[in-house]
Amino acid sequence: MEYKLIIDKEKEESLILTVNERNELVEKIEELVGMKADIIHAYKDNEIFRISSGEADCFFTDNNKIYAYVGKDKYSIKLRLYQLEEILNDDFMKINRGCLVNVKKIRKFEMSFGGTISVVLTNGFSDYISRRELKNVKRRMGL
Repeated sequence: MEYKLIIDKEKEESLILTVNERNELVEKIEELVGMKADIIHAYKDNEIFRISSGEADCFFTDNNKIYAYVGKDKYSIKLRLYQLEEILNDDFMKINRGCLVNVKKIRKFEMSFGGTISVVLTNGFSDYISRRELKNVKRRMGL
């Protein structure tokens, strides 16, 4: 294996890894260099923002696009929901096919007469919990 370290304060940090196959070592390297990133690039009004995943209330789909709520602000995200699910920390939980919520930002659960349960976040955003994810949500929240 060849290893080369170049320290150049003028260039942006990057890492190129050439491997024969994906293995545990590659996965550990990915985690160390930021695949479990805390910073996500978000877009709003032709501007790019760097938001911390802990700041985000939720990530959701709307018209086949991914958005994030940070407080009352809505940002567009270029990543797919499954990619976000892989890189976000354990503070996020999938509640349906199109929504990941920050567990720390959940204000309450609302039950309807029809039997559905909705999650209401501190910013007022509300979305339903699908039957498929209900068991995982209950287990995760200790219900």
